[in-house]
Amino acid sequence: MTQVHCMLLRGLNVIVTQAAPVATRGTSTDVRDFMHFVRSWVIAVIYHHDGEETFLFPGLQTIVGNPDAFADEMGQHRTMHARLETVREYARRILDTREVGVEEYKGRKGRDLKRLCEELADVLVVHLSDEVQALQGADMRNTDEKQLKAHATAFEAHLTGDTRPEVFEVIMPILLGCSEKGFRGSDFPTVPFFFPYLIHYWYARKYHGA
Repeated sequence: MTQVHCMLLRGLNVIVTQAAPVATRGTSTDVRDFMHFVRSWVIAVIYHHDGEETFLFPGLQTIVGNPDAFADEMGQHRTMHARLETVREYARRILDTREVGVEEYKGRKGRDLKRLCEELADVLVVHLSDEVQALQGADMRNTDEKQLKAHATAFEAHLTGDTRPEVFEVIMPILLGCSEKGFRGSDFPTVPFFFPYLIHYWYARKYHGA
């Protein structure tokens, strides 16, 4: 889970640090590609949360015998999603208004997007830390390890079984692009060797500039 959270934080860091440079030095195409990146990152975060709420957390709560084990974390999701939707709506508006939106973004030097993402970061960073601590809490430590591993395996199968086009064209490219596979020996995410090439050269073509 920590490694997934690192991917999400890398994506947010890219948006915050590149918001101004793209606005001041980028072309119109660069701005549109960047908005696609922003939109894709938001979709990936929401996808991650949906997977937790529909499969991971309910299963863990059943295993540990505590129906409220992750109530606080799911409450944090509600708070974050309002801010995530604000960021996604901003990117959508810039894209939908075409050159007018691009000129607005460049004129504002990326300040609006950076502000929205920094406001989001205030709650996202705390949430990601709290969630890892909850997964390492007393409920988890006092539970049979085999059950937890079996549920984690089932969760992975649940995610990999999702074959919607959006998963391959938007979510996988953004997550793989924000991973550090190979850095300091990291082998995460664990996927077949050809998978990143398949995503990059085939599925990610639709938004290749992002």
